[in-house]
Amino acid sequence: MIHFICQHSGNVWVSAETVQASVEKVGEIGGRKYDYFDVSEYDRRNAVEANRRWYFDIYEANGEFAADDADKLSEAGEFVGYVALVEREKLE
Repeated sequence: MIHFICQHSGNVWVSAETVQASVEKVGEIGGRKYDYFDVSEYDRRNAVEANRRWYFDIYEANGEFAADDADKLSEAGEFVGYVALVEREKLE
């Protein structure tokens, strides 16, 4: 199972079978459609338009994690990478 930890809030936001399914769940929460791309920690910290993006840590782990279980997830899961989500309408 793929889990997203939001870098803005530090909480576990969504869990799904794939990264794409997780991105779609974030869109359902915000009522928007997102495209995503892999980023590095350096890219995230130095993004000029960071206010237009949502950044997440991606972990793969079995089980379910509550929003405030980010520490448990980071210990139990395997870190996969970072992803940035950008609203499709802001890409144009």
